Amino acid sequence: MRRSMMRLLALLLVAAGLAGCGTGYKDLPLPGSGVGGDTYHVDAVFGQALNLSQGAQVKVNGVSVGRVASVEAEDWEARVTMEIKESVEIPDDSAVRLRYDTPLGELIVQVIPGTSRRHLADGDQFPVHRTTTAPSVEDALAAASTLINGGRLGELQVIAEELNTTFNGREHKIRASLRQVTSFLREANASREDITRTLVSLRDVARVLASRRSTIRRALREVGPAVETLGKDTDKIVALLAGAEGLARTAKRLALRADDPLLRILQQLGPVADAVLSTRSQLRAGLDSLVAVAQQLELTVPSETLPLRALLHLDETQLNFLGGAALGQRSTDAPDESGGQDAAEDQPLLPGLDLLEEHR
Repeated sequence: MRRSMMRLLALLLVAAGLAGCGTGYKDLPLPGSGVGGDTYHVDAVFGQALNLSQGAQVKVNGVSVGRVASVEAEDWEARVTMEIKESVEIPDDSAVRLRYDTPLGELIVQVIPGTSRRHLADGDQFPVHRTTTAPSVEDALAAASTLINGGRLGELQVIAEELNTTFNGREHKIRASLRQVTSFLREANASREDITRTLVSLRDVARVLASRRSTIRRALREVGPAVETLGKDTDKIVALLAGAEGLARTAKRLALRADDPLLRILQQLGPVADAVLSTRSQLRAGLDSLVAVAQQLELTVPSETLPLRALLHLDETQLNFLGGAALGQRSTDAPDESGGQDAAEDQPLLPGLDLLEEHR
């Protein structure tokens, strides 16, 4: 009896010891949540982890490369620790996203690989700005319910009916417009370089104008008084323009009236111009001679006056240009009986010079 009691007491002590230091069911690993082989751990910080559970798959390009080891809340954010196969290399600029593998399937962690040559190591972390959460099925159903019940589907139907009414019978015009738009877009696409150069030139012009902003402001301030003066003299400017308009009408009437005479004058000047052109070779020589004479005159006449002395040699025959007797020649005709001697004495030596006497 005593021996049985001792055995029972020993069993109770062992049971108590095991109960105090043993593990519970929560500490037991979940089936299918582990990763076979060597692994390394990477953390990811999400603003919202949805219903992500421990043991969820971690996939890269649709291939499972690990599992979610734990999900913890820290500073109002969800910290997810992932267990990744050591053979999988993830670039350090990659991103992660929580999404469902099917609409009603399991929530997984999708890794979107980056392009960096450096890879994540054990203990690295995806910051919150490189983590996203896809819309859940509940969100999609709620949005669909809102659209159907209180949305704009009815208005979309009205819009479709109005478009059908507008396009009915105008299909060829719409096709032509679409062809023109397509042609325009093709030409614009072919002229991308020209458009780019134009935009670059406009940018350079804008930079130059921005750098000369003070000069432009000063010019505008200086133009201000001139603008005020023009504003004050607006009536005078309008009157001047009106007078110019009247002058233009008068000139037009004169031109119409003088059209035929002017044409006749021009036609008459044509032969004169032709004659002048025919003697241009001679005119050039004559003009050269005049230039030479002018140069000699400048040398010969140093002042405004030129003293001249001329000797005139005349004989009796050269002086008989008035139709009378030669100088010193007497008339051989017999004098008249009634005083011919007096008549001969009264006849002038140079007949015709009495004209000069009459004008004295």
